[in-house]
This record gives sequence, C-alpha cells and structure tokens, in this order.
Amino acid sequence: MTQLAIDTTPTSCQKEEGRTALWRSVRSVVNSQRQAPPLQPVPRTGPLPLSFAQERVMLLQQLEPDSSTYNKSIVQRLKGPLNVAVLEQSFNELIRRHEVLRTTFTMVDGQAFQRITPAQTLRLSVTDLQKIPESERELEARQLAHDETEQPFDLTQEPLLRTRLLRLGTKDYVMLLTTHQICFDGQSRGILVRELMALYEAFSTGKTSPLPELPVQYADFAYWQRQWFKGEVLETQLAYWKKQLGTDVPRLRLSANRQRPGTLGFQAASQTLEISTHLYESLRALSQQEGITLFVTLLWLDPFNEIEQNRVIKYGMMLTILSFYLI
Repeated sequence: MTQLAIDTTPTSCQKEEGRTALWRSVRSVVNSQRQAPPLQPVPRTGPLPLSFAQERVMLLQQLEPDSSTYNKSIVQRLKGPLNVAVLEQSFNELIRRHEVLRTTFTMVDGQAFQRITPAQTLRLSVTDLQKIPESERELEARQLAHDETEQPFDLTQEPLLRTRLLRLGTKDYVMLLTTHQICFDGQSRGILVRELMALYEAFSTGKTSPLPELPVQYADFAYWQRQWFKGEVLETQLAYWKKQLGTDVPRLRLSANRQRPGTLGFQAASQTLEISTHLYESLRALSQQEGITLFVTLLWLDPFNEIEQNRVIKYGMMLTILSFYLI
C-alpha cells in the first residue's frame, strides 16, 4: 500500500556497507509505519478521496477514455449443474459486501473524488450458445469473451463490474467477469473467486452468507493513506524518489526492423524460457547472498542491460505493495 524507499540494486548490495544501508532503510520504513494513524472507518457523508494508485489509474484513463487497457477480466469454465439464480444472488452479495464494486469516480474543480452508491440488484446476463453448432461454440465463446474485455468503462457511471454467463451445454458454462483496475487489482482476483465460491455453496443449501462483515473498506484505506502521506512524510518520500529517478529519462535505443509508431500502442507478446533446477537454485542462492529478491536478480540480468552496455536503464512496472500491517 506504500512505496518503500529502498535501493535494492545488486551493485549496492555487493558490499557490506550496501547491505547495511539497505536494512537501515527497511528499519526506517518500519518505524514510519508504526507512526502512521490508525486505519478505521470514516463517515460517508461527504466526498471521499482516491488512493494514490486510484488517482494514477484515473489520470491514465482520462488520457485515453475509450481505452480498455485497464480492464481486468476473469474467464472461468464451469462444468456440472449450475443454479443461475443462486450465482446471481452470490454476485449481488459481493457487490453489497464490497463498496469498491459500486463506486464511481468524478472530478470536481480539478480534484478526483469517489462516490459510493447504494447496492443495486445486478441481473446476470445469460447468453445461450446451444442454438449454434457444437463445433462453433468454443470459437464463439472466445470471441464474446474478447469483446467483453475490450468494451471500455465510463468511470463516472456504475457499475464498474460486468457479469455474463455463456451456456454451451446443459452442464457446461463460461463465466465472464469484467471490471477495472481502479477498483480491482491482482490481489482482488483470488479474494473475489474464493468469496464467490463460498457464497454460492452457502446459498445453494439455503444458508446465509458465511463471510464476516468487513471492518473497513477500500475507501477507508484511501482516506487513511491521504491523511498519513502529507506534509513532511509525503515530502520525504517525494524527495527520495526524485533523487533516485532524476528528471532525465533517456530514450532506449533498440535496433528494430520497423519504425517506432507515432502513437502509443499496447500490442505485446511474451516468451517462455525453461531453466534447469540447478540454475534456478543457483539464482536463488545468489539472491539470498546479495540480500535481494529473485525478481531483482533476473531484472539485473535483463538482456537490455547488455544491449545498452554501461548506460543506466530505468524500469517502470505496476506493483502491489503490501503494508507492514498486513505482513
């Protein structure tokens, strides 16, 4: 939930003084966490601020309002008997339970705010694909899932959660869930799936929700973060990262067989590389020896470093940082 002001590059950790500085930074962050105000519910009587992460995503969405880049989707195959009414009931309980799933985002005088709306009844859309030839159902389901993911959201309008059920057979379904990065991150996926399964199991047998009420919501965290990260605390963090990142961001000059496009695109690909168990264990041992994570070690070995030789390369990536309160 907070950016840690820690330098973990291998070059700074190879010497003892580097390790000492690293752990001094860790202790500093821990002490700062202990000085943070308590996280507790806040009144819903007025405008509520966004977290820093939400504000960043909202800015990016405003730059490209018709983009689906920050859509998050879950495609789940369901085999066996399915009670659609109970599944719909389970989704509605999730929306009631998690305020962030019924939150909209607006700008007022240049300032971003979030507005939590009362729980509305969600109608689970069911598309029956049994009417088309069986050999074409899989392809049609993939196309519908793609179309659902590519449909952009209007952050000022609810809901920011779309659900759809594709029926391929009497006991064969595909469940589509689409939401937005501003209210759903990588950690949210596991939570949603686990809670949905627990609610469906309970409601299927006529029981009430087995999930306890949440003591705080994400809006409470956003308010807490804004109250903590201000004044000297905020200025210290900003000064650190400005010093580390600087203002000069050199252009990465890579040899390519095509021209760089004039506009930003999001086409990408991935490449899988299998390594031996021995090499994996060696990399883990090296990481532990240097006091860094395996991720940082692999980043250090990135081929771009070889291409750019001795130039400093600055990487940017999306991370989910957990507070020490949660560790």
